[in-house]
Formats: sequence, structure tokens, C-alpha cells
Amino acid sequence: MTRVTREIKGRVNAEINRCIAIAEKHYDRSFKFPTVVYKKRGTTAGTACDLTYTIDLNSVLLMENGDDFIGTVTHEFAHLVDGIVNPHTRDGGIRYDRFGRTCRGKRSVHGPSWKRIMRLFGVRNPTRCHSYNVSNARVKRSRKHVWVCGCGNGRVVLTNLKHNRQLRLASSGYGMYSRGHTPRRCGVYTYKGIEGTATPKPFRDRYPTPKPKTSTKLAHAVKIVRDNPELSRVKLIALIQVACGMSTAGATTYYYNAKKA
Repeated sequence: MTRVTREIKGRVNAEINRCIAIAEKHYDRSFKFPTVVYKKRGTTAGTACDLTYTIDLNSVLLMENGDDFIGTVTHEFAHLVDGIVNPHTRDGGIRYDRFGRTCRGKRSVHGPSWKRIMRLFGVRNPTRCHSYNVSNARVKRSRKHVWVCGCGNGRVVLTNLKHNRQLRLASSGYGMYSRGHTPRRCGVYTYKGIEGTATPKPFRDRYPTPKPKTSTKLAHAVKIVRDNPELSRVKLIALIQVACGMSTAGATTYYYNAKKA
């Protein structure tokens, strides 16, 4: 998260104070100074919550655009003012629930009432979206791992967490299945690689689970340790755990035995 300087925060506060003075003079009522935070991430420039009376701004876009970003501050504060002075400005006006009580319907947050407030603050052509360069503000997306059913039709996309969990289950002999695609009917699911990239060589093809008749787990652990001298102890233990299908404690024991062999 980019740190916002004191000078930039002063500009943001000055713009909010300017809008508060205009709103108090026009509506003949007082408005509190909202809580301003700088935690918004991604390509969104900012958000406003009238329930908590908070404005959340994107620190990366704020520091990169400077004075041009002040229009976003006006945009978000106009939402707070709109929620206070027009609490029942909805598509169908005041609505009633099934018990006859008045309830708040869905408001068009960028509708005519919000645009009037923006023009009151000096913005001639208020717009809904910004046009900042967001190349440095994009959030890195997590990888998606693709597993395909034995019949070729079933396809499951897993995140990193669920993918690693499935690797541990597969090493213990447990298969994965989805609705209509069971191991008995279609066969087990196989790992096909990361979505949107070339299919890598699966880890279990490089270090397949050893069979008791041909090799032992200790020999398998020795091979992993000798083939990967650049890896740390923690990573080697994790490789032994996945390849041999054992617990962390068991993989740690085999790691030290492999180092002695």
C-alpha cells in the first residue's frame, strides 16, 4: 500500500472543507467532516459509505495523479451529501414492505440528485467513471489451476489453496469429482496446468509416488534431496511430503535420514 504524504492529505481535506461550506450554505444545515481512509485497492479510485460516513480513496492513484484526483474526492463527498439530503430519492419514491412500513428502495447513486450536487460543487459535467492510468494500481490475480476429468468433459478450476490441498489428497489416494463426473464413471481428475499458460510438466510426473516392490520411500526422499541441492530445508520437506504422501512430521524424519544416506 502506497503511503500518502501529509501534503496530499492536506489537499484532500481542503477540498472536503470547501464542499462542506458550499453544502451548508445551500441546504442551510451543518455537515460533519467524514472519516477519510486510504485503503482502496485495484482500479477503483474511491468509494463512499453513507452508513459509516466514510470515504475510502485509492492511495496509488491519489499519489500518481495529484491535483487531478481531487475531482474524485468531490465525487465521493457528493455521494455522502446525497445520502443525507435525499434519503428517499429512489426510482419509485418511498416504498412500503409487506407489513405496510416505509422502507428505503434502491437509489440511483449516480442519478439526477447526485449530479445536481456535483454541479453545486462546481463540476459542470459529472461522470461516473474516471480515466486515470491504472497500470500500477492493478491487483495481482491469483493463479487458477485446471483439473480435467478422465472423460474429457468435466473441468474444475481451483485456486492455489485448493490446488495444493487436492495434491495432498491425491497423494493419499483420494480422488476429486464433481456433479455428474464420478471416478467410477469417468476416471480420476488429472492436473492440466495453470489457466491461460502453457501446460507445465506435473510435479508428480517428475517424482511419482514410489511402489513398495520397486523402491522405498527413503530412496525416493534421497533422490529428491540430491536432485534439488539449491532448495531450503522447508521446501525439500514439502516436496517429500507431497511426493511420498505422508505427514509433515514423517517427511521431516525422512529428510534427515536422506541427508545422512
